[in-house]
Amino acid sequence: MSNRITPKPSDETLAYYRQLLTDAGVPLYDKQNQAEGRVDRIVLGHTQGYVPDEPNGWVDLGLTDTGGQTAYVLETAKEFARDGRQVTILAQLFGDAPPVVKWSENVTIVRIPPAGIAANQRETPFVRKEDLYAHMHTMSPDAVAVAMLVGAQGTIGNYADGGLASLAVAEELGIPFVFIAHSLGQEKVGKLGRSVDDPAQYHTRDFWFGHRRWAELAAIRGANFIASNSPEEATSFEELYHVHVPNQVAMPAGVTQIYYDAQKIEDPSEAILQSELLSTHGLKKGKFFVSWGRVAVSKNIPGQVEVLAELKRQFPETYRDHKLVIIGGNPKAYEDTDEEAIVEPDLQKMVQQYVADGVLSEGDVIRIGSLKHDVIVQMAALAAAYVGTQKSEPFGMAPAENMALGKSLTIISQHAGISRWIKHGVNGLLIDPKNPAESARVIHGVLSHPESLQSIVDGGVKVAADFTWGGIARQQAALLDAIAGKHVAGLSMEPTPLEGRGYHLSMPVWYGENSTVTDAEKEMVTRFVDGELLGWLAGAKEVTSERVLVSVAGERSKNVADYLSTVLFTRGVGQERIPYEVARESVPEDAVALSNPSATSHVIAGAAINLRGAEVLITDEPSAGATPIAIHGDLALGAGMLVLGVSPQFQPAMGRVAAVR
Repeated sequence: MSNRITPKPSDETLAYYRQLLTDAGVPLYDKQNQAEGRVDRIVLGHTQGYVPDEPNGWVDLGLTDTGGQTAYVLETAKEFARDGRQVTILAQLFGDAPPVVKWSENVTIVRIPPAGIAANQRETPFVRKEDLYAHMHTMSPDAVAVAMLVGAQGTIGNYADGGLASLAVAEELGIPFVFIAHSLGQEKVGKLGRSVDDPAQYHTRDFWFGHRRWAELAAIRGANFIASNSPEEATSFEELYHVHVPNQVAMPAGVTQIYYDAQKIEDPSEAILQSELLSTHGLKKGKFFVSWGRVAVSKNIPGQVEVLAELKRQFPETYRDHKLVIIGGNPKAYEDTDEEAIVEPDLQKMVQQYVADGVLSEGDVIRIGSLKHDVIVQMAALAAAYVGTQKSEPFGMAPAENMALGKSLTIISQHAGISRWIKHGVNGLLIDPKNPAESARVIHGVLSHPESLQSIVDGGVKVAADFTWGGIARQQAALLDAIAGKHVAGLSMEPTPLEGRGYHLSMPVWYGENSTVTDAEKEMVTRFVDGELLGWLAGAKEVTSERVLVSVAGERSKNVADYLSTVLFTRGVGQERIPYEVARESVPEDAVALSNPSATSHVIAGAAINLRGAEVLITDEPSAGATPIAIHGDLALGAGMLVLGVSPQFQPAMGRVAAVR
């Protein structure tokens, strides 16, 4: 068996983390204890972003991959800990950050290097989330080692990469697994102005949406339950991922307590009014709009500038002195690989154009790097409104925080996830970022009527009362407890099995780097699909079987097979991509016999392959020379036959496969 398929940790890896955890004073468990009704030891998968080094440190919101999700993980961890549960957060190790941090009495952060401890790297550079999927096979043994040592009884995976880490842990230890996507790649594709039907959009170096889709599908299929940001996510799973998710509960994100506490402040003090930050930028109470959070393309930050410009253009006397303050990230020192490298130039270009046109003045748009929550509270309390023009956002931490603060109007895009909780003109304002002129008229209509304005702000406070971290953590803990007790109270569906969830092991990106394709390879795949394959599938409708095996050989077989899988996905053809590392494993004859066209899944060497609705199974076979694509016949016996079709030791069986057709 390939040693890259299994996420089992080596003795050396276990010894390394045992020593680290012991030195940090973390309790260890030599024997795995299954939970019986209550999950007391929880592992949270969160392998991206910047997690604070110091105990009870603040989240540096706005840094690369460090937005509401990081706050979400840490805040729920605090609440689990208050309930007497031991929490271990699996984070990414990079730079000179300590590998283990006792964040609080019951919360420990363990940082894992992307290459894994076994690589023995001296330097551990930061890996952004878009490039992290190809590292998950080396991170997972470390994740499993930590989970084993701390006696994990349940795990919650956050985002696609954290979901994979938690899935590896859950599969190896046989414990409950809840997945929280936070953001769906397929939604982001469309809301960034890209086409979900264009396969070329899935293999770009900036986002790697194809690999993210595989990771999300693995986590979705392997989870016992999905905790979604809104009920509408179930529709997204069906429509954008072609997967049915019956085990799903909606849990919105929470708000940090400091925003609720600030409601008690009658009015910002003179000390705040005279603070250096405000005086430096010439900000006056009620004379500026504000936004904060991670800098990302999906946030559509330039849209905020358009709204300010339209307010000044249409109502020059009222908004002549108003400014826009954008908080987050590091506007002067971002990396070329960061999304800020895309956002910042576009933002500055738009500002300069409005200045040149005489609509804005120099200094009307202010960029400030990441700030602590207590400073953001002060800024938001003095602002005229929070304004968001998101193209896409799963929930929206910043607008929820502003509503909880209750000091100014909350204006958000109708595309933000939190819009599901907003009643326009009752507890917030919903605007269309594609129509800044109309948005400006709506905003002015409210800001110019103080009585209705205060009523909307008060309505926002009432809505935000449901967004407490304590309530959200209690729901998640209760869900883990219910799965561990093999029942889910109040829900009609049964949880999925606690074993056989190795869908991550059948991800092609699990075994190598992100794949790129040339224009010639794209053309070759398109010709094959439009000609030979679709023709074969049409003919296959006349026979009894349901699946076909397609193999790609050659030096670039992986890249071409990955792209072929994406093309079929965008065409709506049911397909599964089986990597060579899995397909080459020997499969007993009885396993082949047990597999049939109506099966929903099949397991080869621990890797789970989803067969629900699969018409085409795609494999790759590395070899020298050109890259031919071949159809190997009708898979009347199911997934087991694909191994007989591509492994040299079973080559004689190929005739038997072809003969079925």
